[in-house]
Amino acid sequence: MFPFEGDIPALFDPVLDYLSETLPSPLYSFLINLVSHCMTLFAALFNLFTSLISTNPLQWDAQTVLPPLISVLAAYLALASLYRTTSWMIRTSVWFIKWGTIIGALTAGAGWYMGSTQGNGVGGYGIVSSIGGLLLDMINGKGQNAAGGSRANSQSRIPRSRSSRSKTTSQKKPKPWDTFESHRQWQYQERAQGNGDATDIQKIINDIVETATNLFGETSWWGSAKSVFDGATGSTNGHQNEETDTRQQPPRKAKSRSSSSRSR
Repeated sequence: MFPFEGDIPALFDPVLDYLSETLPSPLYSFLINLVSHCMTLFAALFNLFTSLISTNPLQWDAQTVLPPLISVLAAYLALASLYRTTSWMIRTSVWFIKWGTIIGALTAGAGWYMGSTQGNGVGGYGIVSSIGGLLLDMINGKGQNAAGGSRANSQSRIPRSRSSRSKTTSQKKPKPWDTFESHRQWQYQERAQGNGDATDIQKIINDIVETATNLFGETSWWGSAKSVFDGATGSTNGHQNEETDTRQQPPRKAKSRSSSSRSR
């Protein structure tokens, strides 16, 4: 029998001392475990073969075959477990490094692309606008909107509205000691700007609804949902028209008062 209890023989002490001074401690401990399991497996195989060879095959029984065979299986399973654990750790580390690099590169590219552009809406120049343009091209056709017209015309209207809004917002808020007429004029301009934003949002929502109608068709559930949406938009438009009418009435009263004072 070859006696081996898991300890490396003293013959390899000079080599182990050199490796302990040269290699890092995790790698050195892994190497010691690997060598120990390999020597245990070889010792178990040697003991199994010697026990089988030294006895007559007719005299083989459970007491002769099972102990060395169990030792071989235990040593093999220990070595296989060490290999699988180490390989799993290496594969997991490589996987995290690979996908971390890919996701980091994609995130950095998307951030640079979005930061170097001016707009992110559909019709702008951002990454969101590019994705939205691709989706609209797949649904409506290249360069067309839900109504069948060219999307370039609708996109060309956006800078004009933005420029007009910038002109209106360029006027500063009047001081407290200014006239009431200047305060009223400023309030009317602010409300008109809010109505312009609401109309632009309403146009975008209408385009989305038309696109969904072309995509889903006139189904029962979509028809009922569209009717509810049309009713809601009609009520909001009527409310906005009433607000604009009431907002335009005070200047007329002021003009009538000024004309009556002049006639007197």
